[in-house]
Amino acid sequence: MLKFFRRIRKNLLEENKFKAYLFYAIGEIALVVIGILIALYLDNINEQQTIDKKQENHLRLIMGEMTNNLYSLQTEKEALGEILESNRLILSVFNNQKKIDTLRESYLSDILFMPLTRQIKFENENGALTELLASGGLKDIKNDTIRSVLASWDAKLAILESQEAGLYKALEETHRLVKEKGSFRVIFDQLGLSEYLKISEVSSTESNKHFLTSKEFENTILHYLASGDQLSRKNYPSFQKDLEQLIKLINQELSSDQ
Repeated sequence: MLKFFRRIRKNLLEENKFKAYLFYAIGEIALVVIGILIALYLDNINEQQTIDKKQENHLRLIMGEMTNNLYSLQTEKEALGEILESNRLILSVFNNQKKIDTLRESYLSDILFMPLTRQIKFENENGALTELLASGGLKDIKNDTIRSVLASWDAKLAILESQEAGLYKALEETHRLVKEKGSFRVIFDQLGLSEYLKISEVSSTESNKHFLTSKEFENTILHYLASGDQLSRKNYPSFQKDLEQLIKLINQELSSDQ
């Protein structure tokens, strides 16, 4: 091909057709430029297709994580609801001697168990999102809204974790009080855990009812209830809404690319 063009140029020069040669040379340059532009265009298409494919893979992985996170959040919400209900039941008999006298130890152990043993901790899956952020791939997400939500996700999670940390402090304080001034063994006995763990039961005369007249224990349970109620009414619903919205946005984006 190159020999063919050189032959044409040589013939034009030999025949002193300079003007024709000039037009030919300009045309040849234009063809070369057009060829380069076409090659660049095709390279850009291939590069964009590669970016789009990476974006799709990232979004699918993130949507899978967020779907799992939604399930995990719901699990913690249900457990938190049980703890709050137990705390309310404990408070309902405080300083009511008539109720305390008729209260069965097994019932008290039952409503003490969850607030003493169940830590509320949303287990967040974020491997795909972390990889996306670390690799700088966030800039390749075409949807501005999705990109903005993902960029601020860690901040949303930090707020949730902060409130959970406050609730954990209440759990630790309740645990400390029972450990120092009460009996876990009574709770274990009454709930059948002693038998399950193959340990002997303590005397049936021991009781944890004295906590129901303890101002310190009441204050701790009130703090526990207030912290948990904030998480239950505000933080968890807000984060759940964010999760559902992000899943919806990603699903719409993936559907539009089909």
